[in-house]
Amino acid sequence: MGSNPAVLTITCLRRFLRAGFFMVNALLQKASDMRAAGLDILDLTDTSFHRNGLYFPNDRLKAYFVEYLARRSYDPDPRGLPAARDAIASSYTRRGIACRASDVLLTASTSDAYNIIFQSLCNAGDRVLLPRPCYPLFEHLCRYSRLRMDYYDLDPARGFSPDFESLNGILRRPAALLVTISPNNPTGSCLSRQDWLRLRELCTESAITMVHDEVFSDLVWDDDARGRGGEMSAHTGPLLRLSGVSKLFASPDLKLSWIALTEALPEIRTRMLDTLETARDMYLNSSGPSEYFAYRMLTDGAPYRSELYEQLRARKELADEILETPRTSPGGAVPYLQQGGVHRVIRLPDGYDDETSAHELLEQERVLVHPGYMYGFRGGEYWVVSIISAPRTLRPGLSRVVRFLKLV
Repeated sequence: MGSNPAVLTITCLRRFLRAGFFMVNALLQKASDMRAAGLDILDLTDTSFHRNGLYFPNDRLKAYFVEYLARRSYDPDPRGLPAARDAIASSYTRRGIACRASDVLLTASTSDAYNIIFQSLCNAGDRVLLPRPCYPLFEHLCRYSRLRMDYYDLDPARGFSPDFESLNGILRRPAALLVTISPNNPTGSCLSRQDWLRLRELCTESAITMVHDEVFSDLVWDDDARGRGGEMSAHTGPLLRLSGVSKLFASPDLKLSWIALTEALPEIRTRMLDTLETARDMYLNSSGPSEYFAYRMLTDGAPYRSELYEQLRARKELADEILETPRTSPGGAVPYLQQGGVHRVIRLPDGYDDETSAHELLEQERVLVHPGYMYGFRGGEYWVVSIISAPRTLRPGLSRVVRFLKLV
């Protein structure tokens, strides 16, 4: 049966707003009421590093802060601390991506980076092309900047790779930006080299700036996918890369991210960087200590990045062990393979509804998951779970999900 994508998008958005992803929705209220009644809830929606026992070492931060205080002064650079930007540029250079410190701007968070890009590089009413599914924060940021949203689908039949038919359809109208996320949040899919180069080509041909969100770039579990998104191409359309210490160092509380313009023609590069610098200089959102911490983390924190990777890889493998149970019944649940990131997607058995069954799972098994519509999944047939959860939650929680979905 054919469907109108615009109507489906509006329907998803209305369901999202009605549920209130950033408010207390019916599912979260039910979980809260059950906890208040003394029931133990296993929360498989929690992506907090700190609540799940993952921290950048405090002793390192204390040492960095002592260093900062010893040379404390307020002389802000409009693009951010030069030493931090140099360390970020060097990290890209080690990946084979040409980048200079002058190509980097520091921001208080990735959300702040998007806000600066949306408000300084776009005009009210411009279109931003977003992958679907994706994290719903984008919709709020676009509305805040008075931008219009359009969606290109990620095809579950191809491991949530971009559906170029849907993308070509929406490219018939002008757009200012195209957002890519790899590893994607929440599908965990990583762009293939072929898809990456094709996206770069389309952006160059359509005069669209590409914004590449790579905040989970350290957390790639598929060896074949490692390093994707780093390829330089012959296409010269502007490419802005976003990342930060939140995911790289399990430090969301430090509030430090960045924008790196790694590809653009010289005249466009200069104009775009000047525009972004002006926007950043108006607010100077990132703090001096955070900028210094980022510099020290990037120059001194490689061992912790490896440690964090191994800890999360162990949790990912635990999830694989529980979910990759042999399944024989047609029309049954399907846990999608996870190439990267911190979420796992499960397609529900035929006849299940994501929201209704999430309520039933909570009532029957005392496990909380996210219905897929919260991330823009269409069709009401997906759940999203977090693999950041501590093993004491992850093992029994996923085991109950398996039992509920009759995966064994």
